[in-house]
Amino acid sequence: MLYRRPLLALIAAELISSLGSLMTVVALPWFVLETTGSPVRMSIVLAAESAALLLVGIPSSRLVARIGSRRALMLCDAVWAPVTVLIPILHFAGALSFPLLVVLSFLAGVPWAAHAGSQSAVVPDLLGEDVGRVAQANALLQTLSRLAYFAGPALGGVLLAAFGAPTVLLIDAASFVVSLLLVAAFIPATEQRAEDAAPLATAGGWRFIRRDAWMRPLTAAQALSQAAFMA
Repeated sequence: MLYRRPLLALIAAELISSLGSLMTVVALPWFVLETTGSPVRMSIVLAAESAALLLVGIPSSRLVARIGSRRALMLCDAVWAPVTVLIPILHFAGALSFPLLVVLSFLAGVPWAAHAGSQSAVVPDLLGEDVGRVAQANALLQTLSRLAYFAGPALGGVLLAAFGAPTVLLIDAASFVVSLLLVAAFIPATEQRAEDAAPLATAGGWRFIRRDAWMRPLTAAQALSQAAFMA
C-alpha cells in the first residue's frame, strides 16, 4: 500500500505542512511578544486564530463535501501560504500594524477544520472502499501527524533561536506551497458522484452523531481531549 505514489505524496504533503504549521505554533506567539512586548497582544493574536476555527469549523464541512477532499486540501494550502508569508514580509517592510496582524491570524485559522476533514476523506478516494486499507492509511497519517506535534515545535524552537521568528514563518509558508504542489501533481482528481455533490445540511451531521451509539461518545471524547491539548 505504501508504494502507491498518490498515497506517498499525501503522506509527504501532510507531514511537511504539519511540521511547518507546528513550527509556527512556537514562532508566531514569540514574534508577537518580541515585536510588541505585550503578552496581552500575543493572547489576542492566538485568540483570533482560534476564533476562526470556532466560527467556520462546522460550516467548512459543507465546503469539503461540495468541492471534494483533494480540492479542499489544495484550497487550504492556497490560503495558508500567502496569509503566512504576508506576516514577515509586511514586518520587514514596516507595514505590519497590530490590527492587520490580528486579521491575518484570523485568516490563518480559517482552513484548519476543512484541512483536517479533507486529510481523512481523501484516503478512500485513493484506496477505494477497502475498510482495512483505509484504516491502515489513516492510522499512518494520524501517527505521523501526532509525531509532528512534538517534532514541529522542537524544530521551530531551534530555528527560532538560530534565525528568528520571521524566518520560521517564511519556512512555514514554503511548506504550504510544497504541500499544494505535491497534492496537485500526484493525487489524481476523482469524479464526484451526483449524491455527493448534492447540498448537505450541517444539521444532518449533528443528528447522525447524536443518534449513533459509537459516534456520540467518541466525538465528545475527542472534543474534550483536543480542547485540553490546545489549552
